[in-house]
Amino acid sequence: WKYTNDPHNKVDDTPYGGGPGMVYQVEPVVNTLEAIKRSKKSLQEAGGFIILSFVFISKILFDNRDIILFSLQHLNPLFFLGGIIFFGLFFFLKSIIWIKILEIRGHTPSKLGTIYSYSLSEIKRYIPGSIFAIMGRVRTHSKDISSKETLKGIGIEAVLLSSSALFVGIPGIYFL
Repeated sequence: WKYTNDPHNKVDDTPYGGGPGMVYQVEPVVNTLEAIKRSKKSLQEAGGFIILSFVFISKILFDNRDIILFSLQHLNPLFFLGGIIFFGLFFFLKSIIWIKILEIRGHTPSKLGTIYSYSLSEIKRYIPGSIFAIMGRVRTHSKDISSKETLKGIGIEAVLLSSSALFVGIPGIYFL
């Protein structure tokens, strides 16, 4: 890796306080972002982070393969399929809400393109070390909507999501 000063070309480290998993070192990330800024390339062209994330995921899967195989052998296919369906439904509904937020704020985004880009930026959040999920959404709308306006929309979305989670979770107090 050309953006690290480590003699062993390491870009990862163990989390502070121990525990499972790996985290990116700050120096290689900052050096990479500065190189991108200097070269005027977009963040989407920084595919090394995505590849590196898949390497980390592969390492985690390989290290825990016995537990994963045991879990897969005892998997309830109905619950698994239901989880995937509801996960996709959740992303779709959040995409529709995002479109409505933009429309209320006076913008007319492409519905299909917005659903695609929103879902992609949300999925990127689940890649370990991915710090570009929100920036990806900001860049997607950068032609039509200012970054400041997109960040305001993200704030509105966060408030809506938090208040709806609170509303849905209130009946659970009965079971405490």
